[in-house]
Amino acid sequence: MEEKNYIKFSIIIPIFNAEKNLKRTVESVLNQTYKNFELILINDGSKDKSKEICEEYAKKDSRIKFINKENEGVSQTRNLGIEKAIYKYICFLDSDDYIENNMLEEYVNIINNHNDIQLINSGFFSEVYDEKNPQIDIINYNEKYYSSIEEIKKDFVILWDKHLLYNIWNKVYRKDIIQENNIKFPDYNWGEDIDFNRNYLLHINNMYNTKKAFYHYIRSSESAITGRYIPNLYDIRLRENEEFKEYFRRFGIPDNVYEEFCARRHIERTIDCIEKLFDKSCSLSIKEKYKEIKRILNDDITKDELKKMKPKSKKVKILLIPYKIKSVFLAMIMGKMLATFKSKFPKLFNSLKNKR
Repeated sequence: MEEKNYIKFSIIIPIFNAEKNLKRTVESVLNQTYKNFELILINDGSKDKSKEICEEYAKKDSRIKFINKENEGVSQTRNLGIEKAIYKYICFLDSDDYIENNMLEEYVNIINNHNDIQLINSGFFSEVYDEKNPQIDIINYNEKYYSSIEEIKKDFVILWDKHLLYNIWNKVYRKDIIQENNIKFPDYNWGEDIDFNRNYLLHINNMYNTKKAFYHYIRSSESAITGRYIPNLYDIRLRENEEFKEYFRRFGIPDNVYEEFCARRHIERTIDCIEKLFDKSCSLSIKEKYKEIKRILNDDITKDELKKMKPKSKKVKILLIPYKIKSVFLAMIMGKMLATFKSKFPKLFNSLKNKR
C-alpha cells in the first residue's frame, strides 16, 4: 500500500482555441484539496489567447509544465503528454471542462484502500448550457472493486452500456501499463478515446468503479447540436459494430452476453445517421438522402441487428417503426423531426440520450 504523500498524478490537458473556458479548467485543477500533482498544459497550435493564458499560469505555479507546439490534433497531443508525464498515475482533462475539487483526494483514498490498483473509473456530470440554466445529468454505476479480470467480465458489457468506459477523462490510468504495452491514441481523431480505452482494458487485472461523479463534461447548447453530417457515417458505424464484437470476443465475453448490446448500439447509431442527414450541414439532395436511408434500412447487418436488439423505452420503439415496416419515407420524417427537436431543445435531447 502506498503512503498518501507519495501518490502523485500527472494531469494532461490538450488545448486548442480554448481561451473562453481554459481558466475555469485550470483553476479546477489548482484548487484540488490534494496537492501532489503536475499539470501538463499542451497548446496544440491555438490561434486565440490560449498560449498566453497557459504561460501566465506556468509562471505562477511550479507544478505546471507548459508545452507549445504546432497543431497535430488531440491524439498526438495526448500522446506527447503521456511521454512527458513523470508520475505513476495519469488523468486527462479536456480544456473546456472542469473537475470537482475533491477528485484527486477521492482517488487517493481508493488507491490506498486497494493495493496495486490498475484503473479507476468514476461517474461524471453531463451538462448542456444555454443563456439561462444548465441541464445536468449524472452518469454512474455501482460502487465496486473488481479484483480480477473474471470479476470485470461480469459487468463489462454493462459498464460500456452505461457509457462509462467510452471516455478517458473519468479515469485514472497507470503510466507503467501504458508504456509497457505501447498504448497510444490513434492518428485519427474520431473515436480515439474508445480505441485507447479498449486497448488499455486488455492489459489490466483489476479495476475500481466509483459511483461518485467528479468530472463535468460541458457542452453549450450550440455544441450540443453538433455532431454534424459526416459523409459515409453509416459505413463508419458498420465498422465500429464489427470492431466492438471482435473486441468483446477478444476480451473473453460470451456471444450471448454482448450480442444484444451491440445490436442495440448499432441500431441507435443508425437512427443518428438518419437524423444527421437532416442537419443543416448536410448538402445532399432529397433524392440522395432517400437513397442513403434506403441503404441503411435494407442493409443485411441492420436487419439482423434489429432482430437481436431489445428496445429499452417506448421512445425507441416508436423510432423503430420505419425499420419494422421498411418505410424510407417515414424514416425521412423521423430524421427531420429528430434534427428539428435537437436544434430547438438541445438540453432535453441530451438528457433523453443519457437515460440508459
